[in-house]
Amino acid sequence: MDSIIKYIFIFVLSLIPTIEVRGSIPMTFILFRNSYEASIALVIAIVSNLIIAPILFLVLDWFNDMIMSSKRFPSLLRNIYLSVLRYARSKGSRINRYSLVGLMLFVAIPLPGTGAWTGSIVAYVFGI
Repeated sequence: MDSIIKYIFIFVLSLIPTIEVRGSIPMTFILFRNSYEASIALVIAIVSNLIIAPILFLVLDWFNDMIMSSKRFPSLLRNIYLSVLRYARSKGSRINRYSLVGLMLFVAIPLPGTGAWTGSIVAYVFGI
């Protein structure tokens, strides 16, 4: 039972922005001394971090559709959202040159804020 709680902790830790898999892998080796349990926890950490991107794309699509089609959404906020999106995409011509390789390198940098969450948002905004 103790191992299951540790596995759940590793799973949740991998889903948290800025911590993600960069924090859950070292925590795996802190929590698990057995190499078999550590290898299972590593797989859980990596898979849970990979789950973020498709879910985030669905949420961002839903959010975008809600903003664009809802009559209840204030027009001032919609205009701000659209202007920020247009500005980001206009600057994206430089980013699109590097496209998928540049995004992979950005996500691979082991710094807070350069993981799956940020990479998914960047890919969504620039249409990568």
